[in-house]
Parts: sequence; C-alpha cells; structure tokens
Amino acid sequence: MAGISTYAQTLRQIDQLGSMQINLADLQRQLATGKKAAFFNGLDRGVLTSQRARADTSKIDTFINNIDVAKHRMNVMTNSIEEIKTQTEFVQNALANQTQEGDTELGQIAPLANNVRNFVEDLLNTQDGDRYLFAGSDVENPPVNLSGSLDSYVQSQIDDWINGNIDTDTLISNYKDPEILTDATIGYSNALSNDITRDVSVRVDDSAEIDYTVRANSSGFRDVLVITSMILSLEATIDKASLDEGDLAGDFVTAPGGSQQEQNDNFYGLFSDLTAQLNTAIGNMSNDGFKIAQSQRQINVIRNTLSQEQNMMKAQIASVEDSNINEIAVSLSALQTQLEASYSVTATVARLSLVNFL
Repeated sequence: MAGISTYAQTLRQIDQLGSMQINLADLQRQLATGKKAAFFNGLDRGVLTSQRARADTSKIDTFINNIDVAKHRMNVMTNSIEEIKTQTEFVQNALANQTQEGDTELGQIAPLANNVRNFVEDLLNTQDGDRYLFAGSDVENPPVNLSGSLDSYVQSQIDDWINGNIDTDTLISNYKDPEILTDATIGYSNALSNDITRDVSVRVDDSAEIDYTVRANSSGFRDVLVITSMILSLEATIDKASLDEGDLAGDFVTAPGGSQQEQNDNFYGLFSDLTAQLNTAIGNMSNDGFKIAQSQRQINVIRNTLSQEQNMMKAQIASVEDSNINEIAVSLSALQTQLEASYSVTATVARLSLVNFL
C-alpha cells in the first residue's frame, strides 16, 4: 500500500521549529539578562551609539574619580588651615591681652607659642597617603622641617638688638623680609625654598584643570612659624622689658635703651608688631582657605554636570542595549504557544498515510 509523501513538508516544518527554538532561546536570554544581545555585533545599527556612549561614560568616570580624590584632599587642607588659624588666634589673643594690661609676662605666652609652633609644623606636613598636601608638586618630601636654623637666626637678631647693634625697626624689618630671613633658613624644603615646585590641580574634563595649590611657605604660615620662634627667643633671653627703679643693669637683661622709657618703647614696639603680624597672618591664611573653597565650589558644579551627562549616556546605552522586559514576556508567551502548536501539526503530518486518509 502506498503512503502519502509528506517528506518535504516535514522538512519545512522542522526548519520552522528550529527557527522558533532559536528565537525562544534568544528571548529567554534577553529575559534573564535584560540585554538585547550578548555581543556588540548583535546590536546592528545601534552598536556605534552604544560604544561611543560607553567610551564617554568611562571618561566621565575618570574625571569624577579625579574630582572625588581632589575633594578629599581639599577637605583635609581646609581643616588643617582652619586648625592653624585657631591655634594662631590663641597666641594672638594672649599677646593682645597682655599688651592691653600693660604688663607682659613672656613666661606665660612662651609655652603656648612653643606648642603652637610644633602643631603648625605637623599640620603643614599633612599627608594624604604618601602625598604631602602643602608641598606643591614636590609631594614626596615634607615641606617644612624646623631643624634649628630658624632659632639660631632669630636668637642672633635678638642678641644684636639687645646689644644695640640694630634698632627695633631693623629687627622688625629683618624678620619680615623673606630676602633676609629666607625660606631655607626657616626650614622649608629645597623645592619650596627655591620656588621650583609646580602648582597642584585636578583634571576635570578634556580641557580644564582646577588649581588648589596652597604651599607651606605661604606668608600666613611663614609668619606664624617666625613669630612663635621670636616669642620663644625673647622669653629665653629677656628677663624683663625694662629696669625698675633700683635695679642694677648687670642683674637683668632688658630691651635696649638708655632709659626705662626707651627700653619700654623698644620692647612694646616689637611686641606690638608681633601681635599685629599674627593678625595679618590670620587674614592671609583665611585667603588661602578661601582659595581652596573657591576650587571646591567649582569642582562641585562640574561634578554635578558630569553626573548629569553620565546619566544621559547611561540612558542612551540602555535604550540601545536593554530589552523591554514586558514586551519580551509577551513575545515569549506567544512564541511558546506557537511552538506548541507547530509541534502538534508536525506530529500530525508525520502520521499521515493513505490508510488514514481513506
């Protein structure tokens, strides 16, 4: 008995089943991963859009990371500056109070000045990891080391003043003039002393950098170190501002002068200038802090802009690469139904024969 040939139809049906199984597997993968394709070449015309957006996103990631690192360093620097200002104000207030009272006791101020000087040195050598933050670009070396040369210089100046070799105005001029009292003498690093450090900045985009450099030899910090050293040397050298009635000149070391009035004038002239110079130093440190604050505001604005751009890039990537889960679920359900129907038809066709037909 001859059978009805269904071979060709069966082959076509098998091809259709294979194609639907491939589609089913792809839909299941999309449902599991949320992505339209496993590889970029599966995105067709969207591949260039996706790759460009991913490259832009990666670049923005780098800039945002740069900014976050710089923000941390700026915060550390700002906190250090504010603490130095606070400590300096303690000394400045102590000097001002004694000037107002008209009876100066250097022995009461010197311990405070010594503590503040050591504290300021430590803060100027603040590090973030292995980087010294107040060293400019010379980040591997501590910017300041009070090894003793400053004390020696200050002591020699005060000795010359007491002995009458220099007057009060010259003494004041000498400790203020950076060409006379050099950064190297104070104890600053070779790079800072010779002004060979570059500025420190953060790269925030392809063409812009934000500078946040504050060096340890900035005038405010420098003055604090010098003036506290002057106070220590004065306290160690001078017994009293001027001789009282009945005092013998050989029994006491005083400020220079041929009379009690001249001695008082010289001492309080110097003392008042030290007080005023500390006040100026506090103002200069405020300017340093303001510079960093401006840089912080700038990079915060730029970071927000970069984050918005990054979100746009991510949305663009998602529109090209991500599958619509709801649509995939509907398509998957429809394809499963279609596949089940195709299996049923294929099975029926395969069983056809002339006997069944008759």
